[in-house]
Amino acid sequence: MKTTLLINESQKRMILKESIVDNIRKSIEEGYEYTAKVLSDVKKDYGVNLEFLITWGASIGGFIAPIGEFIQGRYPEISEVELSLILTGIIAVHYLDNKKEIEKILQKIKEDGLSDAFKLGLKKSNEFKVSKMMSYAFIVPILLMLFNMVKSREINVSDAKEISLRIVGSGIVSLSGIVVRDLVTKLIKRFKD
Repeated sequence: MKTTLLINESQKRMILKESIVDNIRKSIEEGYEYTAKVLSDVKKDYGVNLEFLITWGASIGGFIAPIGEFIQGRYPEISEVELSLILTGIIAVHYLDNKKEIEKILQKIKEDGLSDAFKLGLKKSNEFKVSKMMSYAFIVPILLMLFNMVKSREINVSDAKEISLRIVGSGIVSLSGIVVRDLVTKLIKRFKD
């Protein structure tokens, strides 16, 4: 026996928002997990412990995941662990103030013959870097998703607060709710035009 369930427009919008927020949360979590994996690989295989950077995991993941894909496209022979070392070097250059720690990582990259791939990745990362924008890098993987949802009218500016609260509530973004809300609101307004 087949049952038909009727929902009103308000319920439909709430279900759509839940789906949207789940997709956004999943994307941010993937950035966080990617960073955790990179840092874990390097700690395990090279003895370099930068796990304190995991607090910026989603932002770092949004920043380095596309760089990792870029490097893999140019150097397909590089193993996952070698890629993690290269990406850790890039993270260190952009996020660490400790020159001694950065030099230690760069030396390991050089010893493993990964300098060319590192330099290419670093050059690409400098193209991505815009002043303090790296702390907002978590948004990079979800930009297209937000754009498509705005264009299809699944979300609007009034949904920005709820979406932002859920992003911040996930605990994987180290920005305040107000900052995330303002960012999401601006993006929705921009995409709406």
